[in-house]
Amino acid sequence: MDAVTYPKQEIADYVNENFVAWRVNYNTETRLLRRFIVFWTPTLIFLDPKGNEHYRLLGFLPPDLFVIHLIYARAMIAFTSRKYEQSAELFETIANDYPHSEEAPQAVYFRGVARYKATEDDAYLDETASELSERFPGSEWAMRASIW
Repeated sequence: MDAVTYPKQEIADYVNENFVAWRVNYNTETRLLRRFIVFWTPTLIFLDPKGNEHYRLLGFLPPDLFVIHLIYARAMIAFTSRKYEQSAELFETIANDYPHSEEAPQAVYFRGVARYKATEDDAYLDETASELSERFPGSEWAMRASIW
């Protein structure tokens, strides 16, 4: 991954360690753009080895925000691949290391869901609803968890 695309070396390293990056030319590779419904650049699409989309990121973000989405993409790939414990750990990283980010409440929500799916223990849903109402009162994610 080149430094122009990811100007901070630690971001380029994270991408290279966790993903297979593939740059598509917006002007010439129109078949792929149509297949994945790409209508703006930059668009990052996180796929599994079978080509199934698990997460999408549109537009430029500075490195400190971009890294959150890279972690989130890994968490969603793990979650949708039913690797719930790994997913919960990645969501935990976002919730704890980036508590003021817009993604933090959503990460808390999905961390709770992943823990529940891994164990089928309803207590994780109760704990998650309580944590969301305390840490992120009035958030959309607190409202979604309020039924638990």
